[in-house]
Order: sequence, then C-alpha cells, then structure tokens
Amino acid sequence: YEIYQCDWSSDVCSSDFNAPANDIYAAGQQLDIPMLAGANAQDLGNLGNQSANLQWARNRSATGKAPSYLYYFTRALPGPRSATEGAFHTGEVPYMLNSLGMIPDRPITDQDRKIADMAAQYWANFARTGNPNGAGLPKWESFAENPDKVLEIGDNMGMVVPPAPAPRA
Repeated sequence: YEIYQCDWSSDVCSSDFNAPANDIYAAGQQLDIPMLAGANAQDLGNLGNQSANLQWARNRSATGKAPSYLYYFTRALPGPRSATEGAFHTGEVPYMLNSLGMIPDRPITDQDRKIADMAAQYWANFARTGNPNGAGLPKWESFAENPDKVLEIGDNMGMVVPPAPAPRA
C-alpha cells in the first residue's frame, strides 16, 4: 500500500495537488488504493458527520476501482467527563490500536476491551490486505456494496445509515 497525502480542505488524496479535487477525481488521477475513513459521534463540522466521507467515497468510486470502507465511531471513552465528551475526535484511536490499557485514570470495562479487540482486528486486516473483514467480525460492507451505510463501531457493531449532520448554530 502506498503512503499518500490528503488535502482535507478539498477532500482529495493524490500525489499531485496541482489541480482542483473534482478535476483529479473526474480524470481518475487519485491514488486508486483501498480507503478506510470515518467520523466520531461528537466530532465537529464536516468531521462530525458522514456526509463528507460519503462524498469522498462517491468521488473515488466514480473513476476508481479500489474499495472504500467508512465507519461511525460511537463509544465514549469511559471517564469522569464521558457524558459530556462522548465519542470525541480521536477517541477511537486507543480502540483501533487496542491500547486502552495504556490510558491512565480511565475505568475501562469488558465492553471497551471487546470493542477494542474487534476494532483492532478490522484495522490489522485492512493494513494487511486492504479489506478489514475477517473471521468472527460483523461484515463491513464497502461503499460499493452499500453506498448508504457505514459500519458503526461502538456498543452496536454493524452497518447503519449514518445520522444526518446536526444543524449549525
């Protein structure tokens, strides 16, 4: 797999940023490699909903063949502020890396460890093969298989229609 740059302001991953994102996609010049992207329930702005990720996957699939896998992380990392923090931006990282035990002062539960075990398996499978699916895991459908759904990673693990973006204040 290739390391590539992402220009998040234009939702494009390419080795060449000398053209607008839409032109790169229309010409099929984006790197045609498997993609895994997602958002967390309490992210803000475009990061806080799946509409940007869905559009990114739609743009990629118009001229590319590599699969896109999208997720929606909903588990609040346990702690004294979990009710107000919720599933904050980057809160999924210790689950994906199965490193919950390295976080001090968090009352990690068996449910957290179960989610981390599954999430880390998805990430390892994706890193190894470009496909996150594996034995014992709920099927994670690619964007091409199910363009309206994303994998919810949290207390519920499975394909869901992502929530609509929250209105801006």
